[in-house]
Amino acid sequence: MIVGATLNGKHYDMTDPVEAEAFRQAKVALRAKRGSFGMPAIHGDAIYKGSDDGFGRDENSRRIARAAALAAGVNPEGKRYVSGLVRPEVGFGDPAAWVDKGEARSQIRRRCEKEGWECNGRVEVKGRNMEANPTPLDQYEVADDITDAETERTIQEEKLSLTPSEKVVLRQKTKDRLSGKK
Repeated sequence: MIVGATLNGKHYDMTDPVEAEAFRQAKVALRAKRGSFGMPAIHGDAIYKGSDDGFGRDENSRRIARAAALAAGVNPEGKRYVSGLVRPEVGFGDPAAWVDKGEARSQIRRRCEKEGWECNGRVEVKGRNMEANPTPLDQYEVADDITDAETERTIQEEKLSLTPSEKVVLRQKTKDRLSGKK
């Protein structure tokens, strides 16, 4: 069970549903921005050697990603899964995230150039400016189910008796308080 996570220097308590949702939305915003993301240290074109496929001892993730690759017609043998190449709209298991171990550097470069992603590290690719004024990571709207749960918790804890219109107002105030709108 994940109890905490850090993204861009901010720690999120994953046991708190509000913070977990804030983390999820911040992560989505960061992936959507795709301005710059970490890549593995790359020294030559054949950067991955041996049996390392990018999953270490995580057999479950390996099985899921390999199955998705095979279903899409991509043979993962002799390849490594590079999570930094996952398209946000596809998510984990993206078959396009597999690169040949012998041609990893050039494949990563081509992929970043094709997608317009910036890559910093041993592979340097200047990204396209996707958005002139990207949304800051602290601007998000909390999910409706979290807003509803927090509103109900407030009503129960404070033993409030509200009319339907008062409940709507409380719900909106709760949503505004939980959302990262500045």
